[in-house]
Amino acid sequence: MVLPAFLYGRENGAIREQDKSRITSAGMKCMKRSAKYTWQDYKTNEDILTELKINPVVKKIHNYRHKWVQHVRQVDTDRQTDCHT
Repeated sequence: MVLPAFLYGRENGAIREQDKSRITSAGMKCMKRSAKYTWQDYKTNEDILTELKINPVVKKIHNYRHKWVQHVRQVDTDRQTDCHT
């Protein structure tokens, strides 16, 4: 449920290092809650990601952007061929 909020509006524009840090922290906080861990459980982020079998939020944003760029390129190609026929 939280992932769409992280991805919203991330199709373009730069992500600063400060943004990456905040997004990672917020994402891990949500993931720890979903895994029923507290900050006192001393679980590393990598351990939680491995246990939940998911990718980090920043990686998902990069994948989302890549898919978006591919989509836009395909739409542009489709429109160019439609105009010339």
